[in-house]
Amino acid sequence: MKPRAYIGIDNGVTGSIGIITPTTTDFFSTPTVTRKKYTKAPAKLRRIDFPRLVTHLQEYTTRYDCVVALENPYTNKSRINATILAARSHESTLIALEYLGILEHNGNLKYTTSKEWQKKFLPRVVKGDGLKVASRTLGCCHWPQHCRAIQSQKDADGLFLAAYVMMETNG
Repeated sequence: MKPRAYIGIDNGVTGSIGIITPTTTDFFSTPTVTRKKYTKAPAKLRRIDFPRLVTHLQEYTTRYDCVVALENPYTNKSRINATILAARSHESTLIALEYLGILEHNGNLKYTTSKEWQKKFLPRVVKGDGLKVASRTLGCCHWPQHCRAIQSQKDADGLFLAAYVMMETNG
């Protein structure tokens, strides 16, 4: 039987991915690519870089039984463009997980909201913009080896999601 790896995916093109294995942790920004937007007016848009995402995750899926926490995509009727971008990112991530065989195992993908995992790790008195600061500060305390990447990312959400799914899976 393969050992377990816990993967936390903070959905979106500005998100991050945290991975906790029995011996290591990994943390990186969600790989993205900028492409021409398909609209009349010239514009650019960021989207998930599918090949790089698969490459990053593949080394774990071959060596470990992976359990993934995926944060629900952002939805807001009054911010339709952000909602569409979040849904596109979510779909790309799901396709990558399916391609890697993670979705074949029942129970290996767990959806969560930011409020659910934040309740477990961040102080309850922190609200709004303070949540990013708390995630960054506490993330650097918990995972000092990733502090530079956490500061660059501006939060440690992917790692906290990985820790969350590890707690939820192991009771």
